[in-house]
Amino acid sequence: MDIKRLIDTQMRTEQRLRKKYISQLEKLPHGRLTGFRQNDKVYYKWVNGSKIKYIGAGNPELVEKLQLRRYAEKLIEAIDHNAGYLRELYENYRSVAPEEVFESLPETYKNRRLLALAGQGVDLQAWEEADYEQMIWHQEHKVHITAKGDLVRSKSEFIIADMLYERRIPYHYEEVLHMPDGGYLVPDFTIGVRDTGRLVYLEHCGMLSDERYRKDYLRKMERYCVAGFRPWVDVYFTFDNANGALDTDKIGRMMDVMF
Repeated sequence: MDIKRLIDTQMRTEQRLRKKYISQLEKLPHGRLTGFRQNDKVYYKWVNGSKIKYIGAGNPELVEKLQLRRYAEKLIEAIDHNAGYLRELYENYRSVAPEEVFESLPETYKNRRLLALAGQGVDLQAWEEADYEQMIWHQEHKVHITAKGDLVRSKSEFIIADMLYERRIPYHYEEVLHMPDGGYLVPDFTIGVRDTGRLVYLEHCGMLSDERYRKDYLRKMERYCVAGFRPWVDVYFTFDNANGALDTDKIGRMMDVMF
């Protein structure tokens, strides 16, 4: 989990929302509402500076616009309140990712066995750099070269691989996973989780509108489950939308939280 990236993403998201809400305010009437309830109806007054206009129970469009104005103002107030705290947390947070802490050690202490001795699972740097058994069928379909230098089959896999690489998340592409029943699966990505040293799997599902592809995908998911791999704990998923595009914002947030 990359906490600093999550904080940065949250700050950027809130500032985009702030601009949106300010733009809304520019189109809404100024002032505020007061009112009272009588006989199950609410009767309103519109207060704008020193002017007070009685609206009564009518003019619901004006009432709703003034309600929306107050709502947008409160959202902006919350964003402004958060901004300083998020910036302070971003600047002062220290990562507890084992690889990052290890790299901060003086050279005299850099014994990579420490990662295993401290119970941190796989030595992810050594794992990522090691040779591995990769699926070799239809190599001619691997036409996209990633920033890491891997050849992948689809544009979506190319984007996902580069998102992992940009985040320094260690991964193998199409590494053969031998199963307890003697067979094997080929996850699209095998990923090293930085906080724990665990290996998890990421499957990209790109053609669910195709019946044959969809059935193959469901059979693959069944084999994961039968072997004890838990969805969203051991195996994660990404999907193309109906137009064949990726929601990279959502996928990026998933990577930042899960890996």
